Parts: sequence; C-alpha cells; structure tokens
Amino acid sequence: NEYKSYLSSWKAMPMENVDNPVNWAKSTHYEGAIGLTVKVTVKAEMADRFKDFMKEHVSRSRAEPGSLRFNCNTDYDKNNVFWLTEEWDSPGSFINHTKTEWFTTTFMKIVGEMVDGPFHQGLYKLDAIPGAPTI
Repeated sequence: NEYKSYLSSWKAMPMENVDNPVNWAKSTHYEGAIGLTVKVTVKAEMADRFKDFMKEHVSRSRAEPGSLRFNCNTDYDKNNVFWLTEEWDSPGSFINHTKTEWFTTTFMKIVGEMVDGPFHQGLYKLDAIPGAPTI
C-alpha cells in the first residue's frame, strides 16, 4: 500500500547520537533536564530473566533523586528486545545514577551476562518544542 511504500523509502539508522552518555553528561555545560532512550537486545533465552531483573532496576531508578521517569518496555515484535526510557532533571542526576553501587556492580554484571549485541541509544534535552502539547 501507499503508506508501506512511503515507510520503505526511509533510510532507518541506529539511534546512536552519542557514544557515551555519561561522558557527555560530565563534559556538557547544559544543566537542564535530559532524556535517554536505549534499545537493548538480550539473548532470547534470557528475556524472561531480564524482565524480572528490570523490575528491580526500574523501581530503584525511579526512587533516585532527580529521576523524572524511568521505564522498560518490550519491543512490539521481538520479545528479547527492550526499550529503556529515562528522564532526569539534570545531567548531574544521570551521572549520580550511574555511580550508584547497584548500577556499577549488580546492574552492569547481570545485564552484561544477558546482552546480545550493542546498545543503541539516543540522548536528548527535555526541552519541549514551543506550542507542542506535553504530558
């Protein structure tokens, strides 16, 4: 159909606009709120374990100072692909998140065992476009 042919003309690329969000957050002069979307592919046999583990990670992350939103969702098509969406009130809050004992030890170790391929990530300022509706 017409819509399908329109979509197939797009040149989709991985959403990697920053190699290392932590390094960016440490070096930026921007002090406003930020968002990060991360696409994670895990080994198929680890998908259920990843979901269970992420319940704890999401809960802990939401409770951290500066966390505005933190979610983990399963891809619409692939049960071993997950989308993490994070929003922080500042780059500093995001940096602090990555320095917690939970993140540096438990999260990095467990997720490292489950991941199957590189993360795809997009980092952005939470500066709503003027006049656009927000939620």
